[in-house]
Amino acid sequence: VTTGAGGAVHHVILLWRFPLLLVAAVFSELASRLKGRAVAALANVGGLLCASNLLVVNQYYVTLVRNGPGVRWTDAFSPLVAWLYEARSQTIATADWGILETLNLMSEGELPVQDASYALRFNQVPEYRELVPNLLAMPDTIWVTHVEAAEQWQGTRAALLKTAGSLGYSQELLETIHDRNGRPIFEIFRFRQHG
Repeated sequence: VTTGAGGAVHHVILLWRFPLLLVAAVFSELASRLKGRAVAALANVGGLLCASNLLVVNQYYVTLVRNGPGVRWTDAFSPLVAWLYEARSQTIATADWGILETLNLMSEGELPVQDASYALRFNQVPEYRELVPNLLAMPDTIWVTHVEAAEQWQGTRAALLKTAGSLGYSQELLETIHDRNGRPIFEIFRFRQHG
């Protein structure tokens, strides 16, 4: 039905309510047909299912608190946004999938963010060819990438460093942003032209 509209787990999980609607419809119909003790037994089964669901949700909550969120839905965005506000750069370029949207959401569009991840992945497409060199030429541009282990599009960070190096720029690592569990998630760069 939705070919090409996304296939990640978070798209599927949005359907979680529909099986519960079927269970509720069956329970409702059974309750209207049954009398006396059968309705009480049905209510007990419903209560047991609810308690089981609460235990499962609690286990997920305990795991989330203990291990922190995954790399894609990381809590490292809060310190990243704070750092970028503090930097007051005129241009912030993102170099991996999933950074741009969250920065725009968390800053309510106030941060001057541009995405270069597509240009780094599809640099043979004419409309993308000049984007990365133009961003590198701006002296105030700050680049945000995922650390290599946290990349969403593997190789995007390496493509940025390779492209910058081939154009005569050297990288200057400004900051590594960690999540609350101490895992490095983001790297913030500035590039300077050689000599």
